[in-house]
Amino acid sequence: MKGIILSAGKGTRLGSYTRNIPKVMMEVGGKPVLEYGILLFKQHGIEEIFINLHHCPQVIQNYFGDGRAWGVKIRYHFEEELLGTAGAVKAFEDWIGADDEVFVLYGDNLTNADLAAMRRFHQEKRGVLTVAFIEEEDVLKSGIIAFDDHYRIVKMLEKPKPDEVFSHFVNAGLLLMEPAVLDLIPKGVFYDFGYHLLPRMILEGMEVYAYPLDGYVISIDTPEYYLQAKEKFRLKG
Repeated sequence: MKGIILSAGKGTRLGSYTRNIPKVMMEVGGKPVLEYGILLFKQHGIEEIFINLHHCPQVIQNYFGDGRAWGVKIRYHFEEELLGTAGAVKAFEDWIGADDEVFVLYGDNLTNADLAAMRRFHQEKRGVLTVAFIEEEDVLKSGIIAFDDHYRIVKMLEKPKPDEVFSHFVNAGLLLMEPAVLDLIPKGVFYDFGYHLLPRMILEGMEVYAYPLDGYVISIDTPEYYLQAKEKFRLKG
């Protein structure tokens, strides 16, 4: 297994918080948010981790280095221009083997997802890609999904308008994919899971499944969400 943590976002909605650091390096509970993702992968036996970079890349590299201090091996890819969530994954194609399942984590989310349980679900379904989901009341800033009785995704829409909402099940920012999915992603151009790849796969009838995540997912997308995350982790401690 390989793990990819998407870490290139600028975090413009966070204002001054991310002026000199990437969004994923904001501190919650005494650690950068990105560190929780690395520790989650390590906990589940994923020790080869890829991280994409863009805004203030040296902050991440100087802190984590090659990952040795965390018991993992980290490789980086710097994006001169943002490649989107799927395009970022494509950039690591040369380091992903033909038999490697790949977990993709959106690095600005905090989660305690059981990756082993998600992997069992993925293997039982024998699909090419599995999307973890949670239920949310406010879905306008998320990717919403609909699925059949077997959890196969039949519809998806990224950041719907109020009159387009058909579901309150949202992409939790955690995916597990077979390496064959890389063949569907163009190289070196902006290509996104929510806007491009997943809708295309669903439209073409590919085996894409939704996994009901049992655990929390905490976003830090806005100053309000960030302060809420800090408070939640303060109470946990």
